[in-house]
Amino acid sequence: MESLVALESMKEYFTYPSHNCFVIFKPKWKKDHGPKKPVFTVCDVSPSQEPNLWLRSLEIHVKNATRVDVTLKYAVSKCTMIKHCKDNLQLFVHKTSWKYGNLQNKVPEPNKNIESYQNFGTTKPRSISKDLDKPELNNETYSFFTNRSTPYYYLAIRYQGGCFRLFEVVLSYSFCSSMALSSNLVHLTETIAPANGTIQIGGSCAQNAQPLADNMTLYGNCMANGEWSSHAIGGECLCMAGFGKYLNGTSASCKSKCGKYFPY
Repeated sequence: MESLVALESMKEYFTYPSHNCFVIFKPKWKKDHGPKKPVFTVCDVSPSQEPNLWLRSLEIHVKNATRVDVTLKYAVSKCTMIKHCKDNLQLFVHKTSWKYGNLQNKVPEPNKNIESYQNFGTTKPRSISKDLDKPELNNETYSFFTNRSTPYYYLAIRYQGGCFRLFEVVLSYSFCSSMALSSNLVHLTETIAPANGTIQIGGSCAQNAQPLADNMTLYGNCMANGEWSSHAIGGECLCMAGFGKYLNGTSASCKSKCGKYFPY
Protein backbone atom coordinates (compact mmCIF):
# COMPACT_ATOMS: atom_id res chain seq x y z
CA MET A 1 0.00 0.00 0.00
CA GLU A 2 1.41 3.39 -0.97
CA SER A 3 0.15 6.70 0.42
CA LEU A 4 -0.43 9.52 -2.07
CA VAL A 5 -1.56 12.57 -0.10
CA ALA A 6 -2.64 13.35 3.47
CA LEU A 7 -4.62 15.94 5.38
CA GLU A 8 -1.45 17.26 7.05
CA SER A 9 -0.66 19.32 3.94
CA MET A 10 -4.08 21.00 3.77
CA LYS A 11 -3.90 24.80 4.05
CA GLU A 12 -6.37 27.63 3.76
CA TYR A 13 -6.95 28.99 0.26
CA PHE A 14 -7.14 32.61 1.35
CA THR A 15 -3.81 32.45 3.15
CA TYR A 16 -1.73 30.16 0.94
CA PRO A 17 -3.22 30.28 -2.56
CA SER A 18 -0.24 28.72 -4.36
CA HIS A 19 1.22 26.23 -1.87
CA ASN A 20 -1.80 24.41 -0.48
CA CYS A 21 -2.80 20.81 -1.01
CA PHE A 22 -6.48 21.52 -0.37
CA VAL A 23 -8.38 24.66 -1.40
CA ILE A 24 -11.13 26.11 0.81
CA PHE A 25 -13.74 28.04 -1.18
CA LYS A 26 -15.34 29.71 1.83
CA PRO A 27 -13.51 30.55 5.07
CA LYS A 28 -15.74 28.39 7.26
CA TRP A 29 -13.38 25.55 8.12
CA LYS A 30 -11.14 26.28 11.08
CA LYS A 31 -7.64 24.87 11.17
CA ASP A 32 -6.46 23.91 14.64
CA HIS A 33 -2.79 23.13 15.17
CA GLY A 34 -2.80 20.17 17.51
CA PRO A 35 0.24 18.72 19.29
CA LYS A 36 0.93 16.27 16.44
CA LYS A 37 -0.83 17.46 13.28
CA PRO A 38 -3.49 19.94 12.14
CA VAL A 39 -7.19 19.25 12.57
CA PHE A 40 -10.01 20.92 10.64
CA THR A 41 -13.29 21.81 12.33
CA VAL A 42 -16.54 23.19 10.92
CA CYS A 43 -19.90 23.78 12.61
CA ASP A 44 -22.52 25.64 10.58
CA VAL A 45 -25.98 24.78 11.92
CA SER A 46 -27.93 27.78 10.68
CA PRO A 47 -31.63 26.83 10.34
CA SER A 48 -32.25 29.43 7.62
CA GLN A 49 -29.95 28.25 4.81
CA GLU A 50 -28.19 25.02 3.86
CA PRO A 51 -24.43 25.61 3.63
CA ASN A 52 -22.46 24.40 0.62
CA LEU A 53 -18.78 24.32 1.53
CA TRP A 54 -16.02 22.38 -0.20
CA LEU A 55 -12.47 21.21 0.31
CA ARG A 56 -10.61 20.47 -2.92
CA SER A 57 -7.16 18.96 -3.40
CA LEU A 58 -4.50 20.06 -5.79
CA GLU A 59 -3.43 17.76 -8.60
CA ILE A 60 -3.01 14.08 -7.73
CA HIS A 61 -1.07 11.96 -10.22
CA VAL A 62 -1.78 8.28 -9.60
CA LYS A 63 0.66 6.81 -12.16
CA ASN A 64 -0.50 3.29 -13.05
CA ALA A 65 -2.88 2.72 -10.15
CA THR A 66 -6.22 1.23 -11.17
CA ARG A 67 -8.13 2.05 -7.98
CA VAL A 68 -7.49 4.73 -5.36
CA ASP A 69 -8.71 4.29 -1.79
CA VAL A 70 -9.64 7.41 0.19
CA THR A 71 -9.63 6.98 3.98
CA LEU A 72 -11.16 9.62 6.27
CA LYS A 73 -10.78 9.82 10.02
CA TYR A 74 -13.34 12.21 11.50
CA ALA A 75 -15.80 12.93 14.28
CA VAL A 76 -19.33 14.34 13.99
CA SER A 77 -21.75 15.58 16.63
CA LYS A 78 -25.50 14.97 16.79
CA CYS A 79 -27.78 17.85 15.79
CA THR A 80 -30.79 16.24 14.11
CA MET A 81 -33.21 18.73 15.65
CA ILE A 82 -31.81 21.52 13.45
CA LYS A 83 -33.27 21.78 9.94
CA HIS A 84 -30.12 21.78 7.80
CA CYS A 85 -27.90 19.74 10.08
CA LYS A 86 -26.33 16.60 8.58
CA ASP A 87 -24.02 13.91 9.84
CA ASN A 88 -22.34 13.04 6.54
CA LEU A 89 -19.81 14.38 4.05
CA GLN A 90 -19.89 13.69 0.30
CA LEU A 91 -16.79 12.67 -1.64
CA PHE A 92 -16.19 13.71 -5.25
CA VAL A 93 -13.38 13.36 -7.78
CA HIS A 94 -12.59 15.31 -10.94
CA LYS A 95 -10.71 13.31 -13.61
CA THR A 96 -8.75 14.99 -16.39
CA SER A 97 -6.26 14.11 -19.13
CA TRP A 98 -4.26 17.34 -18.81
CA LYS A 99 -2.62 19.46 -16.14
CA TYR A 100 -4.23 22.74 -15.20
CA GLY A 101 -1.97 25.75 -14.99
CA ASN A 102 -2.73 29.27 -16.25
CA LEU A 103 -5.69 31.60 -15.70
CA GLN A 104 -7.39 30.38 -18.90
CA ASN A 105 -7.01 26.74 -17.88
CA LYS A 106 -8.07 26.58 -14.23
CA VAL A 107 -9.30 23.66 -12.16
CA PRO A 108 -13.14 23.60 -12.16
CA GLU A 109 -14.40 24.80 -8.80
CA PRO A 110 -16.78 22.16 -7.40
CA ASN A 111 -19.12 24.70 -5.82
CA LYS A 112 -19.69 26.22 -9.28
CA ASN A 113 -19.12 23.22 -11.59
CA ILE A 114 -20.34 20.21 -9.66
CA GLU A 115 -21.26 18.48 -12.94
CA SER A 116 -17.54 18.08 -13.71
CA TYR A 117 -17.06 16.03 -10.52
CA GLN A 118 -18.06 12.43 -9.91
CA ASN A 119 -19.60 11.46 -6.56
CA PHE A 120 -18.00 8.25 -5.29
CA GLY A 121 -19.03 8.12 -1.64
CA THR A 122 -21.00 9.53 1.28
CA THR A 123 -19.73 9.04 4.80
CA LYS A 124 -21.89 6.99 7.18
CA PRO A 125 -20.72 7.50 10.76
CA ARG A 126 -21.08 4.63 13.19
CA SER A 127 -20.16 6.83 16.14
CA ILE A 128 -21.75 10.18 17.03
CA SER A 129 -19.88 12.43 19.46
CA LYS A 130 -21.63 14.32 22.22
CA ASP A 131 -18.69 16.71 22.39
CA LEU A 132 -16.16 17.22 19.58
CA ASP A 133 -13.55 18.03 22.19
CA LYS A 134 -13.96 14.40 23.28
CA PRO A 135 -14.40 12.89 19.82
CA GLU A 136 -15.58 9.39 19.00
CA LEU A 137 -13.68 8.67 15.80
CA ASN A 138 -15.00 7.23 12.56
CA ASN A 139 -12.56 5.63 10.13
CA GLU A 140 -14.03 4.98 6.67
CA THR A 141 -12.58 4.09 3.28
CA TYR A 142 -14.13 4.78 -0.13
CA SER A 143 -12.69 4.07 -3.57
CA PHE A 144 -12.74 5.47 -7.08
CA PHE A 145 -11.47 3.83 -10.26
CA THR A 146 -8.84 5.37 -12.50
CA ASN A 147 -8.28 5.39 -16.24
CA ARG A 148 -5.03 5.76 -18.18
CA SER A 149 -6.68 8.36 -20.41
CA THR A 150 -7.22 10.61 -17.35
CA PRO A 151 -4.05 10.38 -15.21
CA TYR A 152 -4.76 13.54 -13.16
CA TYR A 153 -7.30 13.68 -10.33
CA TYR A 154 -8.71 16.25 -7.90
CA LEU A 155 -10.42 15.13 -4.70
CA ALA A 156 -13.28 17.25 -3.34
CA ILE A 157 -15.17 16.97 -0.04
CA ARG A 158 -18.63 18.54 0.22
CA TYR A 159 -20.06 19.82 3.50
CA GLN A 160 -23.75 20.78 3.78
CA GLY A 161 -24.26 21.37 7.47
CA GLY A 162 -23.51 19.88 10.86
CA CYS A 163 -20.52 19.85 13.19
CA PHE A 164 -17.44 17.95 12.03
CA ARG A 165 -13.84 17.56 13.03
CA LEU A 166 -11.64 16.16 10.27
CA PHE A 167 -8.47 14.49 11.55
CA GLU A 168 -7.10 12.70 8.52
CA VAL A 169 -7.59 12.22 4.79
CA VAL A 170 -5.28 9.69 3.13
CA LEU A 171 -5.24 8.56 -0.49
CA SER A 172 -3.56 5.25 -1.26
CA TYR A 173 -3.36 2.46 -3.79
CA SER A 174 -2.37 -1.22 -3.52
CA PHE A 175 0.41 -3.14 -5.25
CA CYS A 176 1.86 -6.64 -5.03
CA SER A 177 5.48 -6.48 -3.87
CA SER A 178 8.35 -8.04 -5.78
CA MET A 179 9.16 -11.43 -4.24
CA ALA A 180 9.89 -15.10 -4.81
CA LEU A 181 6.91 -17.12 -3.60
CA SER A 182 7.70 -19.53 -0.77
CA SER A 183 5.49 -22.24 -2.28
CA ASN A 184 7.27 -22.61 -5.63
CA LEU A 185 10.30 -20.23 -5.73
CA VAL A 186 8.77 -18.33 -8.67
CA HIS A 187 9.96 -14.72 -8.63
CA LEU A 188 7.31 -12.09 -9.46
CA THR A 189 7.98 -8.40 -10.12
CA GLU A 190 6.22 -5.53 -8.34
CA THR A 191 2.77 -5.11 -9.88
CA ILE A 192 0.03 -2.51 -9.44
CA ALA A 193 -3.01 -4.34 -8.04
CA PRO A 194 -6.08 -4.58 -10.28
CA ALA A 195 -9.25 -2.69 -9.42
CA ASN A 196 -11.10 -5.97 -8.91
CA GLY A 197 -10.32 -9.66 -9.12
CA THR A 198 -6.80 -10.77 -10.08
CA ILE A 199 -4.24 -10.17 -12.81
CA GLN A 200 -1.85 -12.87 -14.06
CA ILE A 201 1.84 -11.91 -14.13
CA GLY A 202 4.60 -13.91 -15.78
CA GLY A 203 7.43 -14.93 -13.49
CA SER A 204 10.91 -16.41 -13.46
CA CYS A 205 12.86 -18.66 -11.14
CA ALA A 206 14.41 -17.06 -8.08
CA GLN A 207 18.17 -16.55 -8.04
CA ASN A 208 20.05 -19.86 -7.80
CA ALA A 209 16.89 -21.79 -8.75
CA GLN A 210 15.83 -23.57 -11.94
CA PRO A 211 12.49 -24.78 -13.41
CA LEU A 212 11.25 -28.16 -12.31
CA ALA A 213 10.70 -29.05 -15.98
CA ASP A 214 11.70 -27.62 -19.35
CA ASN A 215 9.27 -25.21 -21.08
CA MET A 216 7.33 -24.78 -17.84
CA THR A 217 5.14 -21.66 -17.69
CA LEU A 218 5.82 -19.65 -14.55
CA TYR A 219 3.27 -17.13 -13.30
CA GLY A 220 1.45 -15.70 -10.29
CA ASN A 221 -1.79 -13.80 -9.73
CA CYS A 222 -1.82 -10.37 -8.10
CA MET A 223 -5.05 -9.75 -6.17
CA ALA A 224 -6.92 -6.46 -5.74
CA ASN A 225 -5.85 -6.22 -2.07
CA GLY A 226 -2.16 -6.10 -3.01
CA GLU A 227 -1.36 -9.72 -2.12
CA TRP A 228 -0.10 -12.51 -4.34
CA SER A 229 -2.54 -15.41 -4.49
CA SER A 230 -1.23 -18.52 -2.75
CA HIS A 231 -3.46 -20.77 -4.88
CA ALA A 232 -3.55 -19.41 -8.45
CA ILE A 233 0.13 -19.98 -9.29
CA GLY A 234 1.82 -21.68 -12.22
CA GLY A 235 5.00 -23.73 -12.43
CA GLU A 236 7.62 -24.57 -9.87
CA CYS A 237 11.32 -23.96 -9.38
CA LEU A 238 13.87 -25.87 -7.30
CA CYS A 239 17.11 -24.67 -5.77
CA MET A 240 20.19 -25.66 -7.75
CA ALA A 241 22.65 -28.19 -6.40
CA GLY A 242 24.54 -26.81 -3.44
CA PHE A 243 21.78 -24.36 -2.48
CA GLY A 244 19.01 -24.72 0.08
CA LYS A 245 15.56 -23.17 0.26
CA TYR A 246 15.37 -20.44 2.91
CA LEU A 247 11.90 -19.27 3.97
CA ASN A 248 11.13 -15.71 4.99
CA GLY A 249 7.39 -15.35 5.61
CA THR A 250 5.57 -15.62 2.28
CA SER A 251 8.80 -15.29 0.26
CA ALA A 252 11.78 -17.58 -0.18
CA SER A 253 15.30 -17.67 -1.60
CA CYS A 254 18.01 -20.19 -2.45
CA LYS A 255 21.19 -19.79 -0.43
CA SER A 256 24.44 -21.68 -0.33
CA LYS A 257 24.31 -24.38 2.32
CA CYS A 258 27.96 -23.99 3.31
CA GLY A 259 27.58 -26.56 6.03
CA LYS A 260 24.31 -25.07 7.32
CA TYR A 261 21.01 -26.88 7.29
CA PHE A 262 18.11 -25.30 5.39
CA PRO A 263 14.71 -27.00 5.79
CA TYR A 264 12.79 -27.71 2.56
